[in-house]
Amino acid sequence: MMMTFQFFLLIALSFKVVSTNTLPTNEEYLNITNLDEILQALEKQNFEVAKWRDLCLVLGIYKPTLNGIEATNQHHGVDRCLQECLSSWLSKADKVKQKGGPTWYSLIVGLRNIKEINTADKIHRNKHSQEHPACEIFERYTSDSSIQKNLLSLVNLLYGEKIVKKVLWPKDGRELLQHIGNSICVNYQILEAFGVVLQQSPVTMSIGRNILKEYKRRFPEKKDVTSSDNKNVHFVASSDLNFTKLRGEFADAIFDINQAMIDKPSLQELYQYLRWGYKHLRPHLRDCENRADILNLISEHSSLIDIGLLESIVFKFNIEEAKPAIQKYKENVNKFRQSLRHVLDEKFFHRHLLQSETITFSIDQDVDGITLKDVEKLIKAAFKEHAPCIRVHVISESNSFTVTCSFPLLLYEEINLAAMENIEALKEKGLQRLTIGFNTVYDKACEQQLDTEDDHCSQSIHSGRLEQMAIYISVKQLNEAHDKEDHTSTNSYLDMVSSVSSWLLILLILFITTIYVLVKPVLTDQKREAKSTQETLDKESQAHLQTNIEETEQARDTNDKEYTRSDSDDAGTEAAPHTWRHFKRAPKEVIIIGSFGNHEQWKLPGTIVSPKSIPVGLEGSYEDWIAEEIKSIVEIYEKNSKRYELKDIPEKGKSRQFYLDKIKSLFENCKKDEALIYYTGHGEKDTGNWCFKDGVISFNDIFELYMMHFRGKSLQIVSDCSYSGKWIHDCGKKLDEYGILSCGHKTREQKMLFKIFTSCQPHEEATLLTYSRKGMKYSEEDEGVVINYDEEIKMEPAQKGQNPMLVDFRHIHCYKMPGDQCELDSTCTWEDRLSKKRERIVLLVDNKHNKFPSWYYLLISEDAFDEFKGKQEKGNIGIEKVLYSGPGKNPPSDVKKKLNLRFDMNTYASYEYTDH
Repeated sequence: MMMTFQFFLLIALSFKVVSTNTLPTNEEYLNITNLDEILQALEKQNFEVAKWRDLCLVLGIYKPTLNGIEATNQHHGVDRCLQECLSSWLSKADKVKQKGGPTWYSLIVGLRNIKEINTADKIHRNKHSQEHPACEIFERYTSDSSIQKNLLSLVNLLYGEKIVKKVLWPKDGRELLQHIGNSICVNYQILEAFGVVLQQSPVTMSIGRNILKEYKRRFPEKKDVTSSDNKNVHFVASSDLNFTKLRGEFADAIFDINQAMIDKPSLQELYQYLRWGYKHLRPHLRDCENRADILNLISEHSSLIDIGLLESIVFKFNIEEAKPAIQKYKENVNKFRQSLRHVLDEKFFHRHLLQSETITFSIDQDVDGITLKDVEKLIKAAFKEHAPCIRVHVISESNSFTVTCSFPLLLYEEINLAAMENIEALKEKGLQRLTIGFNTVYDKACEQQLDTEDDHCSQSIHSGRLEQMAIYISVKQLNEAHDKEDHTSTNSYLDMVSSVSSWLLILLILFITTIYVLVKPVLTDQKREAKSTQETLDKESQAHLQTNIEETEQARDTNDKEYTRSDSDDAGTEAAPHTWRHFKRAPKEVIIIGSFGNHEQWKLPGTIVSPKSIPVGLEGSYEDWIAEEIKSIVEIYEKNSKRYELKDIPEKGKSRQFYLDKIKSLFENCKKDEALIYYTGHGEKDTGNWCFKDGVISFNDIFELYMMHFRGKSLQIVSDCSYSGKWIHDCGKKLDEYGILSCGHKTREQKMLFKIFTSCQPHEEATLLTYSRKGMKYSEEDEGVVINYDEEIKMEPAQKGQNPMLVDFRHIHCYKMPGDQCELDSTCTWEDRLSKKRERIVLLVDNKHNKFPSWYYLLISEDAFDEFKGKQEKGNIGIEKVLYSGPGKNPPSDVKKKLNLRFDMNTYASYEYTDH
């Protein structure tokens, strides 16, 4: 049963589009202003400076960066190298963010990883613990071996609650703890969420409780409301005097009821009653050692407007002394049930809310006409007999009103099914949206979009449903495994029957979900094809497609190129034959950057400036013609102010930093979903970097600004300078460093959305006025700017031409629709896809052994191709770089498909050879 269930869960989860959650942004990230402080700390604690390379490697700085630092500072010694290396770390260069970002905690972990234990411990004691009490609490309690042993079982919950980002599955609990420690160092409030997560596992529950106690003591953000008997109950302070009074009365009631229950019922009676009547309390009961612990647990699960749990115990065991306190408090609560207006944004139940244990109702009704009693009826209508387990946390007002509640994660299955059964009744009450954990049970806005082609809503809902199910099942398994140790043989039998029924129900849900995921792409394709004029392929033609994949791929490539020979996100996408491959067009905010001035007067050590060539017969100063070129570009983009909102145009004599600040401002303040940066001017030889009087702007400079301030939105770059094509390869290299495969499925999933036009190839020089006059125009028909690429442009017949380029990194290259699973595997890199102009694919069939022929696909560089042909003609071929190989004379069609996905084979020069 368990193996079958896990099989279906893995199938379902394999179709989920996983997003990368970034660490919380917080001022506790170290920055360049902390450099001196860090250097002093390392020096004071006797760090061995010769290990600077080892330290920076584990902190996330790439080896080429370290080589550059070492080469630049070879005459200044290792101290200078350490300083420069830490500067890169503080600037979040290379892979620093994936390693946890620049924090004291990540520095300490890095020191320990390179065996600088004494230095790490001293910095931790003298610096880190004093300034970061949350980290000190975390390290103190997570030194317990049970944490590391059991933490991996909570990894789904840790990911879902964004305590750690979704990275590769950690190999052990120690690695996972390092990720958690980094998150807490950046944002101390994550410690509270971590403590609540630990309480979901019976093994780590007591540790989680202790962390929460210490957290509340060290971070006293909440004020105490004290009863007349000095019994403290914690709630956020309110300016509403009546509400504050109710909190005091709540504290009094809790204290009086607990006092009345000192002798009755017995500890065993209380334990058994709660264990069998309140399943979600079972894990917490295991951690209760005495009567006081159980009474405290009951108090913690009572809220300001709901003491039903206490009331049920009082009347079950007929505790007469407690009944007056119950009755008095209920009368006080009724005074607040007249209108929601008096209790908006007040906290009824103070406990850190995990997203996986949160319920939200959005109701389309006027808040003034609703009472707390109506909210209680709404909850009962939704969850029926499970309503007593739901706790109202806060009620807020937006267009209507929203009720936020909590529920026990162990009851997710029953609560979710109850809500689904009662959804029609909730709609009649004005329900707009209902979420249970990450699962969206109902969303009226998405329901209205089901008949449209845009299915992002359904994808998001499906993804959240799977995430919540994965979290629930992992926590349920933890508790059921621990439960078996406590049961008698009879109870074990009963639990087994209950467990089997429960698993069968879960299995049924996941089976249906899996079938839905498998069938959905087919249904989606049919819906799209029914709306288009293209013929729908039947099963026979699909089989034909598989066996004749070369023809299909060639047709795909031809169709794409017919459209994209002149390309823009704004022009002609509706008429394109494969529009689903392209990213949805959007209005843009535009800045234009120009490089003015006599570059020969600039002092740029190590930089070779390559200005644009001047066309033959062009008279006047270079600077005047650059100004003329910029003017024509501005005029093109000003023709449609709705689609292009021009924010800045170049200013003469401005610096590199001036324009970096402009780009940063564009990213930070952009109100549209897309931005465009257009550059014209001097380029750096061999790099295509943009040259200014005080330095250059590289693609990496823009990439870092994008990742910090604009990630998730589209960025279009148009670079008109010599060697500008190099930037396309720089972008591909960056995406490869982040492990993003060469398809728009992956760049969209990871929210790195680039589209780059360049006026020439990586090895070419650009010519003045050529790109702006011959390479781009405004199309009245399409109401957008159209930019040509992939064909030579020149001003005059005698002029040396240049070959513009375009790569849309958002473009889907595989054969799956945008919402489907990408076909690419780990071999499909951007380096391979972008290197097609420099390499050739060769199919070699070896017939030396007639009975056992074999085939090879080779990748041969352009420079070595003539040598390869010469060797082939002489019958002496040395095979060095083999992409794929196999027995026989004809490669399988799936191999050809893999080649096309990896290299875009139709655009390579392909050759076939037979070696006899």
